[in-house]
Amino acid sequence: MTEECLNLGAGKTIRLSSYWRGREPAAENVLTGRPTGRFSFHTTIETDPWILVDLHRAVPVARIMLWNREDAGLDGLLRAVPLRIEAAAEHEAWCTLATIGIAFGGALSNTPFDFRLPHPILARFIRLTALGIGALHLDKVFIFSPDLTPGTSPRYGRLTNLRFLDGWPTADIAVRWNQGFFSNCSVALQMAMSAAARGFTISEIDFSASMWGFREKSNGQPHLFVADTAISLPVPATGQRLFNAWDVHNHYRDFRFDTLTPFIHRLFRPHPEVAEIEQSLVAHYAVDQSNTIVILYRGTDKRTEISPTDIAEYLALADRLLATRPGHRVCIQTDQKQIQDQVKAHFGERCFAFDSLPVTEGSVVIHRTDVSRHGLDRTTFGQTLLAAIHLLAAADIVITHTGNVGAWISLYRGHARNLFQFDSKQALIAPYNTS
Repeated sequence: MTEECLNLGAGKTIRLSSYWRGREPAAENVLTGRPTGRFSFHTTIETDPWILVDLHRAVPVARIMLWNREDAGLDGLLRAVPLRIEAAAEHEAWCTLATIGIAFGGALSNTPFDFRLPHPILARFIRLTALGIGALHLDKVFIFSPDLTPGTSPRYGRLTNLRFLDGWPTADIAVRWNQGFFSNCSVALQMAMSAAARGFTISEIDFSASMWGFREKSNGQPHLFVADTAISLPVPATGQRLFNAWDVHNHYRDFRFDTLTPFIHRLFRPHPEVAEIEQSLVAHYAVDQSNTIVILYRGTDKRTEISPTDIAEYLALADRLLATRPGHRVCIQTDQKQIQDQVKAHFGERCFAFDSLPVTEGSVVIHRTDVSRHGLDRTTFGQTLLAAIHLLAAADIVITHTGNVGAWISLYRGHARNLFQFDSKQALIAPYNTS
């Protein structure tokens, strides 16, 4: 890590409300160097004396460390209390970050005031004001950018290509998790939101070490998603619960779509090759999403995770919905052939399935089988699966299960309206609003 990524003070400037005995301090004595316990600047006695640090441009600030003068006893320490810390970006109003109400130390006691922001802010100016009548004198004022140490996880992945972009800490995500298609996506989303909470903007997600069941291993980065960097990512509010990969087993109607949707639109927009497959599905199966009821059913080895709700429950609910929607058709999306055949037989001509997606009669997930027996290479299989789910997310009504595919139907949908979910306890969770 370079020094530039830590203390932002090198080469910057300062101003004081006044100068004791006309002594104008050098910025490098205040903003950089080793704390000594003596003062590096000193104002005259006045009302609300202050020091202002100009960082020359708005940059991310994550931490402010103040070293007090300790060679003048307790009286010297208390002159910096109460101390207000403010920040401002270009042409913006001052924002109070904190007010220090207790005495703090410095180099001799090794007790500086170490203020870590809940999340980084964009600031050009930092101002410290000693409230009341007195003089302000401190040893050092250190201002830090967000820590760009790469975040790593042996199971999930790591942040890569760390840099500042437009003055903001930016990184990519390299996903190492290598399970089902949307399980990989859930892990990537969790990593992206966790990074955002640390103040990072995520530019791209790299699945080149993942998605092995959905791409040819000779390929590098699979053509699945393209990042839309024009969409800004929100910084999660302090204390806000972030998305966790296990949330796919919770109730989708409780997702914080206002926070999640920008991440989906920026990082998980289908690649143009996937979009082309999606359009071919619409044309080949004459899909009218406004007149489609989707049944999304767990199959293959899912019994080892969560016992699926009996398909009869799905059929009964779809029958009730179809009774008031005579123009609707049912699309069954599952990787279990027995379920697909049963749903097709029940609804007859009012039902269709994407025959270009393989199904299995066994108990092993389809991506761990030889998809070439279905006339597919793994890359086309992965792209077609993504195209189908993205397409079905916009259907009028969705009846789904708990799990990654069901969760990503709702995430691409951007809401839980007209989405019926059989949860992990096989209970039916109806949407808040049903049209």
